[in-house]
Amino acid sequence: MTQKLVIELSEEATEKYLELARQQTSDMVEEDCEPEDVLLKIIIAANNIYGSEALFGDKELGTVSVELISFP
Repeated sequence: MTQKLVIELSEEATEKYLELARQQTSDMVEEDCEPEDVLLKIIIAANNIYGSEALFGDKELGTVSVELISFP
């Protein structure tokens, strides 16, 4: 059996992520630097996958949904 872990950011978390990623890229370009990669951290709650959250560096983005899908 094959499995796939699907992680989906909420609309709020997606909006915050895009805003912060754009700002980071803009700041780097203004400093005449090559834009850095974006670090997105997902914290999967051990006892409640619906309480999982996403972080952009040290900034909380919001909740994420986590689903384990099994294939035959």
